[in-house]
Amino acid sequence: METKAKTTNKRTQETHSIECKCCGAEKKASINTTGYTCWECVVDSWSPEDAPKRKSVGYPKGWRFMKQFVHESGTVYFRGEEQPDLKGTLPVTPLAVKELKIKKSKVQKSQEKLDALSKFGKLKKELAKETRLTYRRKIEAELKRLQKLL
Repeated sequence: METKAKTTNKRTQETHSIECKCCGAEKKASINTTGYTCWECVVDSWSPEDAPKRKSVGYPKGWRFMKQFVHESGTVYFRGEEQPDLKGTLPVTPLAVKELKIKKSKVQKSQEKLDALSKFGKLKKELAKETRLTYRRKIEAELKRLQKLL
């Protein structure tokens, strides 16, 4: 088997120094480059208010995947496809609004972990003393539940 020598073709481009339009920072660029804005000026010019926002279309998330969905206007959809002949014949699909979960703070999480740890120790001692099989199993089940928290 013959081995071929690797050849690399490096293009040599002529470069020149170009200044940022905003702050005047210099950077090397090819001769064809006409204008340049540095990344710092781009970050400074962007603001969160400029970000595109989702527009509400009046349909809940996942309505296209529902077996049957009836809009407030009476339009009936089966798996996302409109059924014009059924318009206004079915009751409106009730929309369930999810309640927002209140997130626990670091302090609350660490407090719960400490409580679980102290209870875990007490149950270990009880398990060593307990001789009845049914009570041992209840204690072991509780220990498994607490171990998930730790």
